[in-house]
Amino acid sequence: MTTVKDLITHLTRAYDADATIAVAIWQVGDVHTEAQELGLTVTDDVAAQILTLVCEEAVAFAPDTIGFHLDQLDQGGA
Repeated sequence: MTTVKDLITHLTRAYDADATIAVAIWQVGDVHTEAQELGLTVTDDVAAQILTLVCEEAVAFAPDTIGFHLDQLDQGGA
């Protein structure tokens, strides 16, 4: 799982400070909140596992999402 410290290091190395980027940040507390809304209780370990899965899915999903919006732009939409 990525930590804030790891993310800051990565962003500092990989991107210009003035670059425009898209990010979503979730933490264990957010998973607990979502679980409560569903009437569930999860441990911190389970919440961390969920965040790891979400991160892996987001990395795989991002190129498809960008491609979709590029296709929309190419077709005169978006």
